[in-house]
Amino acid sequence: MNKNTAAGLWAACAQVLRVPDDPGRADVASMDVEDLLTRFQNPRKQWFKRQVLEAYEHRFRNAVKSYKDYLENPGAWKPGNHDPSSGPERRPRASNAAAAGGTRHPRRAARIQIKRFV
Repeated sequence: MNKNTAAGLWAACAQVLRVPDDPGRADVASMDVEDLLTRFQNPRKQWFKRQVLEAYEHRFRNAVKSYKDYLENPGAWKPGNHDPSSGPERRPRASNAAAAGGTRHPRRAARIQIKRFV
């Protein structure tokens, strides 16, 4: 697993698992993930964008799924077996938009198109 991916999962878990009354005694294998995420998101809606809360939700769900998979079969478990397609929508980067003919950097887009025809 990429260290940045692991750090993102850890950060999401650290934030979401602050919600239970006694975070040190939270049993991840048997907790109600839906209830926990609702209790995490509701008070934070005024401070965070919807996309940020969706990212936390997606990362937390992936971490819980990975942990439960590990508990089922520790010998066969491999990190990184998650579904990245179920995450929140990403905005294209400026460089991708320009390469696709976007108008974010018109001069760069023009240079890219000229290079294609030369």
